[in-house]
Amino acid sequence: MVGMVWTHAANTFLDTALQATPGFRTLTFYHGLVAPMFFWVAGFMRGLASARTGPAKSAWPTVKRLLIIWAVGLMIHMPWDCVGKGEFGPSCWRTLLQSDVLNCLSISCLILLGIERLMAGRAIKAWVVVLGAGLAAVLASGTMEKLHTGFILTDAYFTKTSGSLFPLFPWFGFACAGFVTGNFGSPSWRTAAVGALMAFGLPWIPGESGIFLFFLERLGWVVMTATAIASLNDRLARAPRWLMLAGRESLWVYVVHLQLIYAVPIFAGRSMDRAIGATQPAGLVALIFVGLLMASLSIAWLNEQRKRRRGKV
Repeated sequence: MVGMVWTHAANTFLDTALQATPGFRTLTFYHGLVAPMFFWVAGFMRGLASARTGPAKSAWPTVKRLLIIWAVGLMIHMPWDCVGKGEFGPSCWRTLLQSDVLNCLSISCLILLGIERLMAGRAIKAWVVVLGAGLAAVLASGTMEKLHTGFILTDAYFTKTSGSLFPLFPWFGFACAGFVTGNFGSPSWRTAAVGALMAFGLPWIPGESGIFLFFLERLGWVVMTATAIASLNDRLARAPRWLMLAGRESLWVYVVHLQLIYAVPIFAGRSMDRAIGATQPAGLVALIFVGLLMASLSIAWLNEQRKRRRGKV
């Protein structure tokens, strides 16, 4: 979550001349690992829950939370101009229904939960079906890029042509990879070795390119990072409180920092991205990042205190 706040701050406010430098282009690759990690972690937690023994808990609380996340995703890119004018044409619906991180993440987790419950008690394990579904999502991505069904909602989740940044193909594959890993517990050194092979070995294979390489290379980095974090598990209890808060209240941190950048009219009726733009040196961008993070964590802390008063934490 902290990395995501920094990525959005850098991409929005760093001077365009600095963004064109080779150093920033290299940094952009690592910025691009934040979203895959987001999906992988969500799938991993779903996989851990699936592997637990004992009576299955009701799926409704999880479904309700995922639907709330999906609804929040819709609200983030609500076409307020269309609402204000009372216009609800196709372009407005495409803007509303486009698939962003939260939309794709919630639908991905709903699919994983459905597979988990459908395969409960059957000879074929849920992780086997999820593995196949994940591979299919990645391998079919090239075909889905050209798909046009004419249905706005379907196209929004299948392809980028309607303006979606995170369609299910191939992003669902990262969640599936996390689910499979979570079914077998925490990632081990063997997992890290496979990740290193994907991250460092596959890009050098002659002829390998396209979405499949994009997926495998980033999955390799995600797996290595997850393994490193798992090896520090005993030390995480001593991590800074603000950092753990960012994890516990990730939805609030995500929504608040995006609203502050792109929606809230802070500067004479204009949002930060319009008022400031990509004009700032690295030092000032770092200060903006800190300010965004502190504001987001403050709202997240208030929400956690609210839940504590209601006995939900």
